[in-house]
Amino acid sequence: MKITKQQLTKMVREELAEAEQMTLNQDEVDTVAAMAKAIGSVWNQFRRLKSVPQEWLDDSTDVDRYSRLEKVLFDAEEELKELADDMEKGGV
Repeated sequence: MKITKQQLTKMVREELAEAEQMTLNQDEVDTVAAMAKAIGSVWNQFRRLKSVPQEWLDDSTDVDRYSRLEKVLFDAEEELKELADDMEKGGV
């Protein structure tokens, strides 16, 4: 089967159009990745706090408030990273 130059050109254009479509969400992927990085920075700063009130460190319950917030920040960073990766793979 022979392919004409015109058919080949059309096929290449279609492939390029699909590739461009797959990266339409790159701005949003970058935004989510930046959010993850920002949350990571907040988490690192949070860990350096020295003047946390004692009631935040009171572990009379299962988990003290400080640890609970620390976990939320840590988990948020990881979840946002995974979201960015999945968005990039999906190319929506």
